[in-house]
Amino acid sequence: MKRLAILGASCHGKVVAECAEFCDWESVSFFDDAWPVKQVNGVWPVVGSMQALLGSVKVF
Repeated sequence: MKRLAILGASCHGKVVAECAEFCDWESVSFFDDAWPVKQVNGVWPVVGSMQALLGSVKVF
């Protein structure tokens, strides 16, 4: 499954999400420090803050 996490739930992020969907990414979600006040960006969910994103990154 191709999943994309975008840091920053703003207008530019929406453009990135739209491009990702056109390129067959199956899941797009946002991370933004305005979370939990900001829950969605367009049709995509805002699922956590920047710290949540950094905590979920796998280091090789």
